[in-house]
Amino acid sequence: METMQNSYNFVNQFWEGKKGYIFLPRLTKDGGWIEGEPIFYSESTIDDVWEEIKKLQKSEDNVYFCPNVFTGKKRMNKYAKSTQWLWADTDNGFVDIPCKPTVLVQTSEKSYQSYWKLTRTLDNEEHNALNRIVNWSQEADRNGWGLTKVLRLVGTNNYKRDTSFEVKVSHSNDKIYTPEEMMKSALIHFDKEWVKNFGKGKFISAIEMFDVEWEEYENKYTI
Repeated sequence: METMQNSYNFVNQFWEGKKGYIFLPRLTKDGGWIEGEPIFYSESTIDDVWEEIKKLQKSEDNVYFCPNVFTGKKRMNKYAKSTQWLWADTDNGFVDIPCKPTVLVQTSEKSYQSYWKLTRTLDNEEHNALNRIVNWSQEADRNGWGLTKVLRLVGTNNYKRDTSFEVKVSHSNDKIYTPEEMMKSALIHFDKEWVKNFGKGKFISAIEMFDVEWEEYENKYTI
């Protein structure tokens, strides 16, 4: 997968075959957030999207992308299309669970973005439940599990203070996981605080979506 260092090839693995609006927001060196205009993505607009990405590569802003495609012109949950990818944004190293990331992106000396490809597309409720627990199983951005999450774009620079770091693919493979595998992998690091933060009923519903029985964790919860 050498070509994945190319920004377009990287993002296209998330968007390919879909039709809708994509988002490439930016953060200026002064800390100003620029959401930018939504860009319509389809087979017929691929060249236009690529031209926009090439422009952003030359900018001195921190450039982000959203892995999801949207039906509306706002980056909102209600417009998010379903996806077969999970992600986690970690500030202190890569995600440590048995299911190793399909793609691992290094965004600074000690920061990584992890992506896992799934065997099937999840509906939005399933995705939010599973990706939330995957993120909580790590020292990841606790609010980074949602469908509107933006992450740094490969092939651009991470500008911090007076330094910059090229965002690049650190590792990639062809691994694809079932959602059930991912849930069980994340639950290895089960913490009863997750149940409190999620709400017990919602947590039980979330894990049972993926064939995990609450009884396996109830004793750990009550200790």
